[in-house]
Amino acid sequence: MKMNRLQRFYTTLKRFISKSCIGPQTLLTRFILSKQAYKKDRVLPGAFTIKESETEISVFRIDGLSDNVIWEIGKNYIIPRRPDRHIHARADLEALAIMELGLKIRPDNNPARHTLITNLPKEKYERQEIAIKLSEASRLILPSPPLK
Repeated sequence: MKMNRLQRFYTTLKRFISKSCIGPQTLLTRFILSKQAYKKDRVLPGAFTIKESETEISVFRIDGLSDNVIWEIGKNYIIPRRPDRHIHARADLEALAIMELGLKIRPDNNPARHTLITNLPKEKYERQEIAIKLSEASRLILPSPPLK
């Protein structure tokens, strides 16, 4: 009986840790809602540019997910919040690229797998530098056709 409880506790703990801990190789994605945020073969800084009043960049943890499941996350969670937009692409990158810039990565799991890039500077030119570096570290992934 004790071993069974211990096993359940360990399984629950393992699930919690895997959902909330982000290591350097953790894969993240930023859904791209604008054609101006990418070219045919690369992500542009616009994919990571946010409004001056915003303090966080929204991404999703995608480790262990198939391409279809990742696009489903976009269809289920991004499009309903932005019904006037389409998902044209996504920018996949490792957490290390974010960490190396002195930024923080904070899972909030609202919705599941949702994560925030925080600790952004206030200065516009510094934010632009970060957007450039994040875009350079990203890999462009295109759906066919764009998700509506």
